[in-house]
Order: sequence, then structure tokens, then C-alpha cells
Amino acid sequence: CDAAEVMRDLLMIRAAENAAATVDTPGLLVHDISKLGAVTSVKRRTTSKKKKSKEGGFSEVAGLENVKQLLSDEVLFVLKNPDKAEKYRLKAPNGMLFYGPPGCGKTTLASIIASMTGSAFEKLNAVTSGVADVRKVLKDAEERRRYGRATYLLLDECHRWSKAQSDSILPAIEKGTIRFIGSTTENPMIAMTPAIVSRCRLFRFEPLSESDVIEAIHRAIRDEERGFGLQYVSIDDEAARRIAQAASGDVRS
Repeated sequence: CDAAEVMRDLLMIRAAENAAATVDTPGLLVHDISKLGAVTSVKRRTTSKKKKSKEGGFSEVAGLENVKQLLSDEVLFVLKNPDKAEKYRLKAPNGMLFYGPPGCGKTTLASIIASMTGSAFEKLNAVTSGVADVRKVLKDAEERRRYGRATYLLLDECHRWSKAQSDSILPAIEKGTIRFIGSTTENPMIAMTPAIVSRCRLFRFEPLSESDVIEAIHRAIRDEERGFGLQYVSIDDEAARRIAQAASGDVRS
């Protein structure tokens, strides 16, 4: 075939694709909540370009105002303003313990802290990881530290670690090789070894309220990057309220 025929075929394909892009896909239910008497619908937007959310940092997390304020004052301010921190002799903790119920934002806040400080973020689960996994993280963290980049290690379910496992990370916390964040649903004063607790700042998380969960639902609907912001999604107030009640403070439910 000659060049003219190839060009004609390409133009026809482009035209067909553009025509298809203007047609909304059928409505899709996010959750089957018809029993709640809710009116929820989803349609694809025709928008081709994603708009980045104007929100950032802790503003992305619903609720937890007291914890977010403490973290801003005692961690982020110090790390982002080293000159002022040195002047007022302020020091961010090398170890933190996030204690609270499941689904209230412990992991999310930990990742935001790492992101806002330009640090690497590593995550381990105490149930499935062992000393070998920790050694690998520490080795990578030591390498980053040589180039001036910090590493945050989030250890989920940290109360499940044995004394030997906990002791393996103590030198790295004291030296500053890593900035440790332990996440737990159990009281660390009882469930964790004193050596770890004594080296960490404790932040207690409260369960999310019904209004916090409703706010998280609406944020997920508006978010164009990680939610349904590029789709036509609507949910009535009663449906959002019923979902929030069923979540019982766990925004993941």
C-alpha cells in the first residue's frame, strides 16, 4: 500500500478513538448499597488530563487534628528548619510509636512524614519479617545516609516482635541510621520491650469519628489522582452516613 492509504487509515483510527472518548460509559456502582436507599452512580469523565490535588501533607488525612499538630511541631518543623532547630536546641525523635486502633491513619501519616522531609520510606510487617529483612533495610539506609538522605522505617504490628528482633534495631535508632516508626494497636508500654519504648516518642491515635469517615469518603470522591475525581461519582448524605456507621472508625472498611 502507498503512503496515502496508510495516512488515510491512521486518520480513520484517530477519528474513531476521538468519537469513542466522547461517549460516557454506563453507570457503575462503587458499592452495592441499594439496600440503604442510597443513590450512588459512577460515570467516566471525558477529561483527558489529570489535575493534581491542591491539598498536600497532613491536610490529606481526615481527623487526627491533635496528632497532626504534634507531629508538625515536634517532627516536621525541626526537620524542615534545621537552623532554627539548632538555635532553639530542638531535636526530632529518631524513634516514634504510633499507638491506636486499626484504620485510623497511622501508616498514612508515617508515609507523609517521609515524603515531606524528602526521606526514603521502608515498610516491614513484624509478623512476616525477621532480622534478615531488617539488616537489608539498615544496609540500604546506611548507603543513603552517606549521600545525605534519611530513611524512615515503618514497622507495622511492632508489638509482635520478640526481644531479639527489637534489640537488632536499637543501635540503628541510636546512631540515626534510620528514623523508626512503630505502628501498633496494642499499648506499647505493656506489649513492647522497654528498650524500644524508652527510645521512642509515643503518639496516641484516637478512633476516627463518623464525621471524619464521611470527610474521607468525600475526599476520595474528589481526588483525581488516587480516587474517583476523574469520574462522575455521586453519593447522597444518607449513604455516606450509613457507610461511616458501618466502618466503626476504620476508614478502610
